[in-house]
Amino acid sequence: MTAPTAPRSAPVRAVISHPALDGNARGLREAGASCADLRRDAWGHGLAACAVTVTAAGLRVRVDEEERAAVADLPDALVTTTAEPDADPRALWGLPGASQPVMSQPVMSRPVMSRPVMSLRGSLLSTKRCERGRACRTATPSAPTTT
Repeated sequence: MTAPTAPRSAPVRAVISHPALDGNARGLREAGASCADLRRDAWGHGLAACAVTVTAAGLRVRVDEEERAAVADLPDALVTTTAEPDADPRALWGLPGASQPVMSQPVMSRPVMSRPVMSLRGSLLSTKRCERGRACRTATPSAPTTT
């Protein structure tokens, strides 16, 4: 007799929106930025494809020396391993707080409104109705009580 197998959850995948990345990079360029930080595999978004999108929008990209081979097809003038990035990474990737002026980025002439670049896609397995203002928890079995 075979033991029953536990149900598997639906796979979840990260999807990168290159139109959103392009729009965010163009907005940063128009606000005065010239170089975007794409180190650490473009913040986990995938270096090679994101570098093509960001450079096509008019920004140079900063990568780590060990990642330089991943963007070898791009002209050397568009890729740097030493320049300090001046584009707000929150605005580039569409992260929370990107619509606020960035004081640490003095070159930026104005706040940049941006759209999220990464989304997660998967299947919904179930839903649960929750009352407004109350925490919604899944019931956990408790030990039997005796009275």
